[in-house]
Amino acid sequence: MERRAKAWGQIGGVGTARALRQADEAYRLYLDFIAAGHLGLDFTRWLSRASGISHGTCYNRFKAGRARTTLRESGGRLNRNQAGLIAELREREATPIPDLPWDDE
Repeated sequence: MERRAKAWGQIGGVGTARALRQADEAYRLYLDFIAAGHLGLDFTRWLSRASGISHGTCYNRFKAGRARTTLRESGGRLNRNQAGLIAELREREATPIPDLPWDDE
């Protein structure tokens, strides 16, 4: 996983295309990080240390990757900017799920 994190920092490209590739790969790396059982560690700090990229950049790429994946799975539009994606994810997280009394009968 350390090699993948180092390779994550070396993803080529320019501008938005690079940022989107890094965002998607950061979220995939996060899923593998959790699957490996590293539950007590801060993923973005680990990614920053392993890749050599600043913590703020790692955090922003991770949040963007998570937002893109959430929208992709829910059938949302992916042609929005990163701030819009993160705002929608924040709204989904903040919206309470109603506890409806369902009848089982």
